[in-house]
Parts: sequence; C-alpha cells; structure tokens
Amino acid sequence: ASGHEMVMQSVPGYVYSSTDFSVTGGGLMVTETSLDVAGFDVDGLPEWLRTRRACQYGDSIETWCSLFSEGNNGGYVNTWFLAEVNSGRIAAYELTLSHSALQPALDSGYYAGCNIPLDETIRAQTGSGPTAWSNIAASAGRRIRWDELMAQHKGAIGQDIARQMLGDHGDLYTGEDCPSSRTICGHLDNDKSGGQGPYYPWGSLDGKVATAA
Repeated sequence: ASGHEMVMQSVPGYVYSSTDFSVTGGGLMVTETSLDVAGFDVDGLPEWLRTRRACQYGDSIETWCSLFSEGNNGGYVNTWFLAEVNSGRIAAYELTLSHSALQPALDSGYYAGCNIPLDETIRAQTGSGPTAWSNIAASAGRRIRWDELMAQHKGAIGQDIARQMLGDHGDLYTGEDCPSSRTICGHLDNDKSGGQGPYYPWGSLDGKVATAA
C-alpha cells in the first residue's frame, strides 16, 4: 500500500522532510526539536527512513511511535511533537538507542521543547546533563520563556498570537527584550557568547504555525 499523502517541508529530490515538519493524510501533524544524545547502532535504520515511514503509514500517535521505533538505530535523537487533528490529542515522544519515553497524550494542554529532553532519564544522557533544565544562561531560558508566554495567553492562542510567540525576543538572562541566542526567536549574530562563537551568523531561520484547519 502507498499509505497516506503528506505535505512536508523539504528540498527537491528528498524523500523525507529534512526539517522534520509534516502534515499527513492520516490526520497527523509532526515536528521535532533535536537533542544532544549519543548512541548509535550501525545495523539499525536511519532516522530519516523511520520518520518517512511513520508519517506515511501512521494514523495515530501510537502507530506513529511504533513505526518510528521499529529498527531504531539511535541516530539523530529528538523530542517529537505529535498531534491528531481528528481527535485533538497531542503527545511528545523521545527515543534514544537505549530508552524511549512517550509523554501522556493530552486533549487539553501543550508540549514544548527547546533542545532539552522532557524525560528525566534521557535528560541525564545529554551532553549538558540535568542542569540544562534550569540553566537560563543557555537553552532553559527559551523553555522558561515559552512557559511564561503560554500562561500569559492561555485560552486565547490562535494563529496571530502563536506567530508573535515564535518571534519573541524576551531574554530572561538579561531581563531585556533583545534578540540573542537565548531568545525563542534565536539570533546568535547579536550575541557575543553564542554557542557557535561570538556573533556567528546563525539563528532562527524559519517558523511555522499549523492549525487543525
């Protein structure tokens, strides 16, 4: 069977979404944020193949995770954000070579990520370790700022507010509204201490808001 049709961000010639953003005929919306977790099985299947397979044939959060985990090689670990359009359920899934964690499926609420694992066991396996969860000088500033914005706009988040949130420049480390490597809309080019070197020309390149419609 050919499976479900899907729309994905990609480039000519690719058979999967190189940015891992897909909307599928199976009623799923899929995206991810990458994690710094080691571990690799050369005999397993690569992430891009498992992602494509799960998006093409999955029709629920559970079937997507099952298809994605089959043949897992541990490569390119992510927090995957999954939404079922028809049911309104959302979930977050993390899979390393040795551990998997599916956060509870919710029909009200949210999941968010900023390159820090949601699962504590997986968080302990990362290069930055458990302290990353609260270190506002690094990625945690984005995590905490997102939680602030979610609380501020609770019950009123639509397309326009969601776009504003993706473009937010609130820096919790300095207390200023100034784009940097620590803001949701990342600007390492404005930051003298960015992770890629001072004022490195890199940061947020793309942002998407997707609704059930």
